[in-house]
Amino acid sequence: MTTVDTNGKIAYVYDQGTDKWYPLAGTTNTAANFDWNGAHTFSSTVAFSDVVNSKGGVNNFQNPTLRNAAIPSPISGVVAFIRQDDSGNVINQIQYYYNGSWREYNDSARLVNKTSNYTLDVSDAGKTITVTSSSDVTITIPLYVSESFIVGQKIEVIRNGSGEVTFAGASGSVFINSKNSNKRIASQYSGAILVKNDTNTWILIGDLKA
Repeated sequence: MTTVDTNGKIAYVYDQGTDKWYPLAGTTNTAANFDWNGAHTFSSTVAFSDVVNSKGGVNNFQNPTLRNAAIPSPISGVVAFIRQDDSGNVINQIQYYYNGSWREYNDSARLVNKTSNYTLDVSDAGKTITVTSSSDVTITIPLYVSESFIVGQKIEVIRNGSGEVTFAGASGSVFINSKNSNKRIASQYSGAILVKNDTNTWILIGDLKA
C-alpha cells in the first residue's frame, strides 16, 4: 500500500525556453533535527534580539511554565528566551541555566579588578572594572584603530580604593565628553560609566569631579 512520507525532497521543473532546471519547494519535517554542514552567508546584519524574537536558534517560550515543561532537566549553559512571566506580563528576557537555577542574562556584573594604570581593550566591553589601589590610577581609552569598540558598548568603573581614578583618551584625538568636563571619580566606592558614542568619542557619566 502506498504511503506518504512528510520528509521533503527537492523536485525540479524544466524550462525549455531558457534550457534551465528550477527547484520547486518541498515540505519540511519540523519534528526532525537538522545539521548545517556548509557555510552560510547573510546579506545584511542580524541583531541578536532579532534572532531570539523570531525564535531562530534559541529556545523560545511564552512563559517559565512552558519552558520548564519543555526542558525538565536543563544543564548549565542552556539558553532560553522568555516572552512573558506566568502572570502574562511581557518581560522578553534572555535567561540561562546555571548551577541549579534559571538566571536573567543581565542579573550580574562581570567584575574585573585593576590595581594600576590600565588601557582598555575590546574584551572589557560590558564588564565592571573595580580599581583597587591606594595610589592614583589612570584608565586610558585607546584609539579605534588600536581597539575597535562598537558604538553603544559600555564599561562600568568603580573606585574601590583610596587612590584617585582618572579617565584619559589616548593621544591621537580620543575625546571624552562629560558634564563640566569632569574626568575623575569623585570618591571611594563611587563609580562611572563609559559609553562609546562615535569612532573616537566616548561619553562619561557618573559621580565625577574635576
